[in-house]
Amino acid sequence: MHGSCSKVIASSLKGQQHQEHEWDVILKSLKKPLSKHGVDEDVVHIYKCLKFSYDYMKDEKAKGLFLLCSV
Repeated sequence: MHGSCSKVIASSLKGQQHQEHEWDVILKSLKKPLSKHGVDEDVVHIYKCLKFSYDYMKDEKAKGLFLLCSV
C-alpha cells in the first residue's frame, strides 16, 4: 500500500473506538482484486484510496464537494 493512502486511512479512522476491526475490514477491501481492463494498476490503487476517502467522509457537504471536484 502506498504511503499517502495509509495516511488517508489513518486520519479517517483516528479516534474511532473499533479501530482494529476497521483496519482489518479496510485491509481486506484494499487487497481485493479490482480489475479494470486496460487500466494501470497504480491508477486502480489510487481509485481504491479515493473511494475509501469518500466512503468514510462523515460530512455530506464535504462528500458533495469531493464529487464536484472529481468531475
